[in-house]
Amino acid sequence: MKARIYINRHIVKSNKKTGRDDACIAIRTYKGVKYAKKVELFGSWTLKQDFEKPYCSGATIWLEGYEENYVAEDENEIRSDEDIYV
Repeated sequence: MKARIYINRHIVKSNKKTGRDDACIAIRTYKGVKYAKKVELFGSWTLKQDFEKPYCSGATIWLEGYEENYVAEDENEIRSDEDIYV
């Protein structure tokens, strides 16, 4: 199944503001979004950039590959986008 990995800038901004250390690397699949602090990639991945059609959360640059081709450490449960705003 296809997976897209990007940095959630809203969480980065929130971490800086509050001093928290929440995971901000987002891994999106058809099942939802998981967040991790470290992701190890292997296999075939493509780095994409599209400023005219940003991906979810406004991401304009992301990695695209398959879910079987990564290992995420400190992976959080799937959570909704409303949880990322402080």
